[in-house]
Amino acid sequence: MKHSTNGIIKFIFVLFAAVFFCVLSLAGFVFFHVSELKKAQPLEVSQEEKKAALKTFYSRHKINKEFPPLNSIENFLPVKSSSSDIAPSAKKIELPKIDAESYILIHANTGTILAEYNADKIIPPASLTKLVTIYTMLQKPEFKDLEKVVFPPKEAWAIFLPKGAAWMGLGENQSLSIGELIRGMAVCSGNDAALAAALLTEGSLKKFTLKMNEAVKTMGLKSTRFEDSSGLSEKNQTTARDFALFSLHYLKQYPENLKKFHSVNEISYPQKHNITVDGKKSKTRMRTLTKYATNTLLEKLEGCTGLKTGFIYESGFNIALTAKRGENEFLAVILGGEGKGFSEGISIREDNSKKIMEYAFEHFVSAGI
Repeated sequence: MKHSTNGIIKFIFVLFAAVFFCVLSLAGFVFFHVSELKKAQPLEVSQEEKKAALKTFYSRHKINKEFPPLNSIENFLPVKSSSSDIAPSAKKIELPKIDAESYILIHANTGTILAEYNADKIIPPASLTKLVTIYTMLQKPEFKDLEKVVFPPKEAWAIFLPKGAAWMGLGENQSLSIGELIRGMAVCSGNDAALAAALLTEGSLKKFTLKMNEAVKTMGLKSTRFEDSSGLSEKNQTTARDFALFSLHYLKQYPENLKKFHSVNEISYPQKHNITVDGKKSKTRMRTLTKYATNTLLEKLEGCTGLKTGFIYESGFNIALTAKRGENEFLAVILGGEGKGFSEGISIREDNSKKIMEYAFEHFVSAGI
């Protein structure tokens, strides 16, 4: 019995010694490698190596490298939805209640999806269409010069628009720059400016909409199609996901447009230099009207930088919204906003926009690896 007890004690001692030795070894291992890590330098990767890696990835997964999709390899850390088992902490974050049929929120630099609801529901974009019109016009080399002067075609004069349609004020004996024409679409959502852009660029609305549809198809938009350049047609269609992707690529290609066009609060047109008689500038007086931005969030949401609003009865109240505070920048698309009347619809659109952006700035930050 005594011999057995001694054996057990000896076994326990050996076991304790082994465990103690393992703990000391592990501590030494960790200490050594932590010390080494502190001395470590960041791995230097050249731009050529980055491009080569991306090219390989895009080729392998058949992705258009010019227009990568949302949550692509170029993102930092794609955020999982609140139902994900991988990110249980996300379950604690309650999504804001948005009074709209569909919405999506993304990081404006990477395209990382942060929140979404019914993001693939097809809804007419209404005047969000004008962003695609601006993009399509700028794709043509001769229209990249924003100082280039053009003459509004008669078919695009404001007097020929449907009753109640938003207008810039294009008319007889006028000329204006490409930049002014874009501002007319971006600020006051001029349907006359959108039609003029189509006719001046391709000669006909039909040819121009073909170019619009080619452009969005190239970007990878799967549920977006246009029948006109203004957004008045209920046959135009898009989804929140599609339009967020378009907006992302549009701003990546023309980042300067935010300041030049989409954050402008008002436009006065026509001005003296816009009036021509027999090809010469007129010295006569004209009635200049000041129109204010349809995007009322520019003055009501901290850091709002754009982008575009839209409304027709068939779509409800839409908005593609961008906002930046410090290094953090987000993009949201809200489609099918509620509202029994125009004033109520705009008010609800403002509330929706504030909720989704405050949610973004409260719960997410930009961080490089």
